[in-house]
Amino acid sequence: GSQISNPVWVEYADEYDVNKLFEHTAKQLLQDADGRVTGVIIQRNSDSAYIQVNAAKGVIVSTGGYGGNTEMMDALHYRDKNVICNNLGCAFAAGDGIKMAMWAGAAIDRNHAGGCAFDRAAINLDHHVGEPYDSALSDIWWPGSQPWLNVNVRGERFANEDLPYDFHINSWLRQPGRFCYQIFDSNYWSDVNAFHSTICSRVVAVPGARNSEVLPNVFPCKSGEEFYNVYMAPALESGKLKQADTIEDLARQLGMDEDAAARCAAEVARYNELCDKGTDDDFGKQSKDMTPISQAPFYGIAIGSWLLATMNGVRVNLNLQAVDENDNPIEGLYMVGNDMGGFFNNSYPQMYGGTMQGKTTCFARLAALHAV
Repeated sequence: GSQISNPVWVEYADEYDVNKLFEHTAKQLLQDADGRVTGVIIQRNSDSAYIQVNAAKGVIVSTGGYGGNTEMMDALHYRDKNVICNNLGCAFAAGDGIKMAMWAGAAIDRNHAGGCAFDRAAINLDHHVGEPYDSALSDIWWPGSQPWLNVNVRGERFANEDLPYDFHINSWLRQPGRFCYQIFDSNYWSDVNAFHSTICSRVVAVPGARNSEVLPNVFPCKSGEEFYNVYMAPALESGKLKQADTIEDLARQLGMDEDAAARCAAEVARYNELCDKGTDDDFGKQSKDMTPISQAPFYGIAIGSWLLATMNGVRVNLNLQAVDENDNPIEGLYMVGNDMGGFFNNSYPQMYGGTMQGKTTCFARLAALHAV
């Protein structure tokens, strides 16, 4: 959504002569004798000079959460910390806004269960999961959300693959290594057309879908050839995606031992039986997503969790004012975006596209209206 909305915000900001100090870092909120927030101290990056910015109406804090601060994750006992592989998009989110608000007396949301994450991080064959995280676009495997067969390091299928992103990721928490292998065959283009995944997991371009227009050559694709060139070829070249003429050889290339490779081949055979039957008797995946793995060459890749944003932050009231431990508002201080808590509970409802973006846009406007 940011590719669509951000240019609009910039246009509005320019129209109203908003002073944008991007090359500065917020350091501390200012408060008067009654505790009201009256401004902020910022530091200019070029020469480290400190500048005081006074705010007559209030300060709205939105610094992106703390997806790049593993020490803060440890302090808050962030549940999914050790299943994350990639934090592209939030690698520089250090929790500054949350910490400044807490120093000013605000209370933090105590639900630190999960975040907004995609099941699309490509893992190297060292199977490294957890910190230090990757944060490169080249480490992303966008088709990771496609409901192809998943197996663990033992070569065993363990869940319904047609799950919301965070459900999919949480199923890996109980698996050795906290990741999975995604297995599919040469019919990948017909498969993804049958899957018809939508919103952010869309890989097949559809007329009228905005994400089919905004990010060409990233996602989605208009043909099997484009799919291969955009996704498959780079992943094969990097060595993260493996290709083989037999399932056993594919499993070995993925790092499985002989016993696991044999189990993987048996799981594929079982999966193909269920596909032919049209019913997933083992895990209940819907029939349209039961596509067989029968046409060589076969493909496999290790996938993990890509954290987009932390979800918990400072507690707020209905006016988006930060509140203290007794739910009393801190006058002049508003929290929105990923620095605001209290909106999500344990998981991000990824059956609805744009929930995080919509919440941020709507609540930022409400905070500004209350402040003025």
